[in-house]
Amino acid sequence: MMEQREQDLQAVSVEGFACPKCGHDVDVRSLAPFTEIECPACRAPCRVPVLLGSFLLTEKLGQGGMGAVYRGRDATLHREVAIKVMRASLGRDQGLMEHFLREARAAAAINHPNIVQIYSCGKEQGQPYIVMELVSANRLDRMIRKETPIPEERVLEIALDVARGLAAAHEAGLVHGDLKPENILFDRHGTAKIADFGLAQFVKAGQEKGEIWGTPYYISPERARGGALDQRSDLYSLGATVFHALAGQPPFEAPTAGEVVLARLKQPTPDPRTARSDLHRETAAVVMRMMAVDPLLRYPTSASLIADITSALKSVRSQTDVTSPSRKAAVKRMAWVVAAGVAMLVVLGAWWWLAREKEAPPAVSTPEPANVETAPAVVDTSGAVATPPRALFEPEMEARLISAADHLARGELGDADGEYRALAEIITEGSARALWVPVFRSIPAWLRGDDQKALSMLGMVSRQSIPVDDAHRARMPVVLAGQLLGEEVGGEEIQAAWPAWYPVLGDIFQGVLLLRKGDLSRADLALQRAHAGLLGDAPGWVLAYRGLIERLRSELDQFRTVQVQVGSWLVQRNPDEASRWLEAFAAAHGPVWGGVLQAEQAAVQATRETLAAEARERKEVRRLRTTVEEFEAYEELLREQSDRLLIRHDYAEVRAAWAAFQETVKSAPVRDAVALMLARLDRILSLQSLLPEATRSEPIGVVIQACEAMIRQWPDPEDPARADALLSLGVLCYMNGGRDAAVRYASLAVERNPGLAEVANQLLPEVRLNEPEEPES
Repeated sequence: MMEQREQDLQAVSVEGFACPKCGHDVDVRSLAPFTEIECPACRAPCRVPVLLGSFLLTEKLGQGGMGAVYRGRDATLHREVAIKVMRASLGRDQGLMEHFLREARAAAAINHPNIVQIYSCGKEQGQPYIVMELVSANRLDRMIRKETPIPEERVLEIALDVARGLAAAHEAGLVHGDLKPENILFDRHGTAKIADFGLAQFVKAGQEKGEIWGTPYYISPERARGGALDQRSDLYSLGATVFHALAGQPPFEAPTAGEVVLARLKQPTPDPRTARSDLHRETAAVVMRMMAVDPLLRYPTSASLIADITSALKSVRSQTDVTSPSRKAAVKRMAWVVAAGVAMLVVLGAWWWLAREKEAPPAVSTPEPANVETAPAVVDTSGAVATPPRALFEPEMEARLISAADHLARGELGDADGEYRALAEIITEGSARALWVPVFRSIPAWLRGDDQKALSMLGMVSRQSIPVDDAHRARMPVVLAGQLLGEEVGGEEIQAAWPAWYPVLGDIFQGVLLLRKGDLSRADLALQRAHAGLLGDAPGWVLAYRGLIERLRSELDQFRTVQVQVGSWLVQRNPDEASRWLEAFAAAHGPVWGGVLQAEQAAVQATRETLAAEARERKEVRRLRTTVEEFEAYEELLREQSDRLLIRHDYAEVRAAWAAFQETVKSAPVRDAVALMLARLDRILSLQSLLPEATRSEPIGVVIQACEAMIRQWPDPEDPARADALLSLGVLCYMNGGRDAAVRYASLAVERNPGLAEVANQLLPEVRLNEPEEPES
């Protein structure tokens, strides 16, 4: 049984599989699922598969919050499929599972060229899964990111495909519920297909109760309010998706998902031509009708939408000027390319004919070899070219090498490096053996994480020029250093002339290097080959590396256990416990693991950031939900108090009701609205206090006339209080529906006291008054 970090995928590990290219049996018992490997027979790239029921999962195609999508092979029907595997936690609710299976089976009954075909569904080892048609040519969200802006004609073609798919689904009684660019796939012919029918409602059911569900950029207003979902909600989502594809940006943008939804609830439907002025009017009209706030104003059916998209598409195509300068230039360029191609074919044909008629050329004499650069002082190959000695190192030197390998096996890197330095001191100055020392010293450097030093030593050796035959053993350290640096050095025919232990030594060094780079699978394979190649006829100093190999392979096994534990804790959303496992492993083992540990810690940090983002999102959703609920309470209070306000003029009682409501409000936008209402009522009450008691119960017209007469008779016309009273009278008119009168009185107030302009604009937001200009300095 294996476990994937990205989700709680439970699948059966396989011991081996047949290479899809050559059919060779590949042993993968020691490798993690989905590891990229090469077939040992044909070197074709492939991945380690896992078994889920009767399906062989071969590659992860994508990851989402509810599960992951895999490329798979149906072992029964022998066809490539896409398999979406949901989290096991979603399969524990029996009612939810029954709903999922019912929705998926209904979706599977639809066979339409613009809907991704569903083949089957079920539950395996507790995990709900759904098997679908494999459509992997492209996806609309990727197209938007790569090709902004997408040509208008192409967007309308995509919209037409999707609308036809929606029409077929709606006719079958299915609503998608989460249509967005990520769910619009393209086959190799460019046909758009809708994915995830039958899954959206299942995902919704798995969400936290009370959350606003759906993708914020494309969610319909009624869905954001928690209302019922129907086919018109899908049409809104299609409209928002088409808007994004045309404009290169979503219809509403904000820092958080909650603010995006709030913007949709408060702002009018945008015209896509404000972001892209070259769009045709018919196209913009179709998009805006799909995105109408009121579902009744949208297209009643997908069929009516298809008719309008078809009409808009014809309009766009008919107005495209095929004789435009850019088109003419393209035609000229194409003609030139064709002509050049024909000319090239003629030339090549003539050359071939002439070449065939010629006789074989005469033999070419071999030039004299160029002068060979003299070898550096550290290389001396005298007496070794004809018959090299059987032992590469003398007994005292081998003893140093064996001691160094023993220190490496125990993790005593400083002592190992000391032995290698001591080896350098007993090698005769100028001997070719000296080139081995920096290569040997690269191992403790890699193991302690000193990459720069290891690369420097290997580079120094690989640059050496040795005046001997390519197959001479003196070149072994130079070739090995070059191979470790990834250079093209030494062919197979050259290395075949060297001792059998040379490739074994190469695998040991490669294993250490790959381990340091974090390529654990290839490192393990290299160390396995080295361990198997350590035969009795190898020199003792080569056999001494067995301890290091066994130690590193043991640490690899321990690390894989740590990986499984880390993955398990991350699936359980506990990054702190996962981090403790990694810290304990790092403390127990050397810096050579720094690269892979850093990658694991990055996954832990990513999980922390995801959890923090989810917490912020939940907080934002709660804030948004509170704001919406409080706005509804605000509107309800307005309705309740309208009788007292407009008929009985009980402004004091109305104010008391709003003051009490203010104590319960938590959201800032509603607090601001309530504060504005209280400020208006305070203005009216201050004005009312100046009037005779008898006028307070009169109709509003009488009250306003009494107020105006009182202000007109003000003792001092320049008194600032008079301008203040005029503004209060404007507020009284505004609250009673007299907008024109409100503008007149507020303007008079600002005219007499320009300092009131800011206050007037706050109290009467729909009546914008010019504020006094600041004097020039």
